[in-house]
Amino acid sequence: MFLPHVALRSNRSGSGFNCALQCFPSLTLGKEWRAVVVAAQMICAVTVMAGQAASSADLSLGRVVAKSAASPRADGYAHYSAALQFENAGRMREALRHYQQAALADPGNADLAFHTAELALNYDTRAAAMKVLEDCIKASPGTSAPAVNLARFLATYPGDDPFEPDRATKVLNTALTKFPEDATLYRETVIIYLARNLHEEAVKALDLAARQTTSDPDFWLETGRSAQQVWPLNHPDFKEQHRAKVNPFFEKALGFAQSRADVELAVAKFYLLSNQLEKAAKVAEALTKRTANPEATKLLVRLYQTLDREEDSLNLLEELLKATPSDVEQRRLLIGMYERKEQFEKAVPHAEALIQAAGGDASDYMNLSRLLLLTRQTEKALQLAKRTLALFPNNPRFTLQAAWANRAMKLYNESLRFYEKTETLALAMAPDLLNDRFYQSWGDTLQGMDKYDDAAQKYQKSIALVPQDDPTQAAVVLNNLGYMWLDQGKNLDQAGEFIRKANQLSPKNPVYLDSLGWFHFKKGNYPEALKVLEEVESAIKEPGAEDAEIFDHIGQIHVKLGNKARALEYFKKASGLDPTAAKIREHYEKAK
Repeated sequence: MFLPHVALRSNRSGSGFNCALQCFPSLTLGKEWRAVVVAAQMICAVTVMAGQAASSADLSLGRVVAKSAASPRADGYAHYSAALQFENAGRMREALRHYQQAALADPGNADLAFHTAELALNYDTRAAAMKVLEDCIKASPGTSAPAVNLARFLATYPGDDPFEPDRATKVLNTALTKFPEDATLYRETVIIYLARNLHEEAVKALDLAARQTTSDPDFWLETGRSAQQVWPLNHPDFKEQHRAKVNPFFEKALGFAQSRADVELAVAKFYLLSNQLEKAAKVAEALTKRTANPEATKLLVRLYQTLDREEDSLNLLEELLKATPSDVEQRRLLIGMYERKEQFEKAVPHAEALIQAAGGDASDYMNLSRLLLLTRQTEKALQLAKRTLALFPNNPRFTLQAAWANRAMKLYNESLRFYEKTETLALAMAPDLLNDRFYQSWGDTLQGMDKYDDAAQKYQKSIALVPQDDPTQAAVVLNNLGYMWLDQGKNLDQAGEFIRKANQLSPKNPVYLDSLGWFHFKKGNYPEALKVLEEVESAIKEPGAEDAEIFDHIGQIHVKLGNKARALEYFKKASGLDPTAAKIREHYEKAK
């Protein structure tokens, strides 16, 4: 048999013969093949020497050599090589003549016959094209491909006879009767029928497939995929029928799988794509349990997520990564899952392992730095910042990470230096970085250094940049600036406006209510201050260190109202919640 035509034509460099030689590694160079070499080389040499303009006499010389030197099979190879040369040169009529001669030498080659027929349709006659295809069917009675080619040709290039499309149907039905367990034939039949909008004919073909008794799981997988085209899930007319018609094919494939992981995995994927998630999970679970198949495990992870079985998904991913620690994709997936659950501590070791396994790109380093800061691993965050600055020295996103890390370690001067460097770099490279949150965090740092005027400037810049659709962030900055002014005892009325606005944007927020109560305290309205802060106190279910300041404020209000015993009670509670707060301890000692 000839090598399929398409494979030979795919190589456009060098002679067609050389391409054929490369693709026939199993052939031995006997006398016949050596004759092919001589014949093909002579044809190619004549063609090249004539500047791709060889005359018919030139080519006849090549044919004479081939016929005299070798068998008809070798002659066919020589014609095929010449046909490739002429086709590459755009000389289709000459190419056709040689393809026809090659087809005579190897009439059962379905690919060669179909290509020859297409050229014959354009450069000879339709009858000549049909003859090549019909001869191919006669020469290859044991395969369905020639019949499929004839049907495709009849469907694609209908003739003048209005009844000829029916002939394509007859050809396919004959082939299906002869080869009822040929899955490829069903696939090609379905494609031809659907292309002609003959849906009922496609249904009949699949009904025939469904009645077969073969135990070959590949047959059922392939015909199942064809059934997906006949009853597509995304088509409103077939959505209801989809599972009833398509499922049986995949169920038979699974039943005959005999522990073949590839078949089971294909069935699981079908169930997933057709939104039969429980069935998909059942198949994937059985496969994973039996073989620990990594692909099945990954599929099961996604299924568990979709089925809201988050813990099962996490546990499975953890087990998968023990077996395949270098799987970067799954490591990132696990990190993201822990982050969504706000289990940042569990995400950190995986973010570190990701960098160790894959070297880490810029986003991996940024994410690890963020996680370390969220989990208050400040020393690690600072070490990482030094490393990333060495790797990405002029990247403003990493200078900003350095600013945050130094601020977390209370290295304020270093932090300020990196804020300034970030602003300079970002103006030229990443202006989107200079947003409201950037200036808010810069302002927070300046406030921590008691540089209140500079902090106010950054806060005001942040307020101006807050998007209108982000009221939560606006409330943060308004409250920070207002509370800072209250602590300084300046701009009290404007501070009150900002704090009221923060409470409007984020109602019932205990932090902002505390600021509002403190505003009333600073204005000398102690009863109103107590009323607001007692509302805050009632909302606190489990007091923590972050609530110590609220109880301290209530204590100070009671001092002003002359309730010394109540003040002592609140100072004691505040000091117990945060023993490190010097001002709270001072208030407590003074009250005692």
